[in-house]
Amino acid sequence: PASSDFSHCIKWLNKRNDRFVTCGNFHVRVWQICTSTPKLHPIDVSMGSIRRVMQCLCISDDDSFAFAGNKTGEIIKINIERDEIKTFDEPEICHPSLMGYNKDRFSKGVKAVACVVNPSTGNT
Repeated sequence: PASSDFSHCIKWLNKRNDRFVTCGNFHVRVWQICTSTPKLHPIDVSMGSIRRVMQCLCISDDDSFAFAGNKTGEIIKINIERDEIKTFDEPEICHPSLMGYNKDRFSKGVKAVACVVNPSTGNT
């Protein structure tokens, strides 16, 4: 499942079995499965003006961030917090969004990414 193009990677969240994240050509989406009805509810991540082909994905241990590697050699940090499923007329309050990316690019692109916790600081 993708927005209007191919998905290259899918990852389930670590602590929730009803949410997953997909990434691919020019998109990152956070999905939630409605357990009462067999439906998927996607929300596109607000990426601003960044348009990249995402190749790989990693979810932080606390399920608050995703890291996506792309063909241009950047690793993008994404806040994947989102609201629970709402009715069609309720506005979204918490929306997934771009947090930042590395300024130094890897010359051949990023094909794999892993989340590792720094033992001294506790940061991912």
